[in-house]
Amino acid sequence: MRREVLGYAAVREESVVGFLLGSTRQRRPVDGSIDLLVVDRTARRRGIARALVAAAEHEFAALGCEHITVQGNPPYYVWPGIDISYTPAICFFEDLGYTRGRALVDMEVDLHAVPLDTEEEEERLRSRGIEIRRAVPEDRDVLHDWVATGAGWPAVWAAEVVIPMDEGRGSCHVALTDGKPIAFCAHGINQRHVVGPMATALEARGMGIGMLLMKRCLAEQRELGLRSSTLGWAGPLSLYSDKLDALITRCYWQYTKPLGEGNAHGDV
Repeated sequence: MRREVLGYAAVREESVVGFLLGSTRQRRPVDGSIDLLVVDRTARRRGIARALVAAAEHEFAALGCEHITVQGNPPYYVWPGIDISYTPAICFFEDLGYTRGRALVDMEVDLHAVPLDTEEEEERLRSRGIEIRRAVPEDRDVLHDWVATGAGWPAVWAAEVVIPMDEGRGSCHVALTDGKPIAFCAHGINQRHVVGPMATALEARGMGIGMLLMKRCLAEQRELGLRSSTLGWAGPLSLYSDKLDALITRCYWQYTKPLGEGNAHGDV
């Protein structure tokens, strides 16, 4: 389905003092997403944010959306939800009737404090017929189709994983058997310092392939001059803590509100 994007600005004396960016989520039933909401400090507590959200709710409802969420909407987003340290934003959406949903966390890896060499592990996997390398343009369609049909994986990953090949942004490392992908790990897709998404086929798990691909991504980030890396929407937490000394650095809450009759915030 087509992704609809909407934006509203609040203007005072020809200057923008508030802005909301939203988009529809590419799935069925259709949902709307508030991707970004900002109000200038000098213009707060004047109802601007409420008016922007009300306008978005009405347009999403007109587009047939059943829910509206406050979260990142891949493949293009900044944060996966509201940072729990942003107390005013959390209070604002809860006061508008939004319900707290999933909690997601970021973990940080010190790129100069953990060993990232994978040569020995790559040789071990190579002896088992598993090829490890960076994805190239010729891999684009096979990789996209494999990720798109992966059991239980978010559909949007298929769009994210080919961004390095389509747009030249970021990088993706893959594991293949007989030329067919069995695992991938990407970095730099939306933000230069972030690793993800990543996944391993069920039948290939337990061999350390996912961690190996992640280390290749981390090593590449280090070569680019980064001192630390962020594992976005991280999990399993204990694995990354144990293998990479990763630390939880940020936590986000996602908020949702139904857009049925009587649930829109009100007229603008």
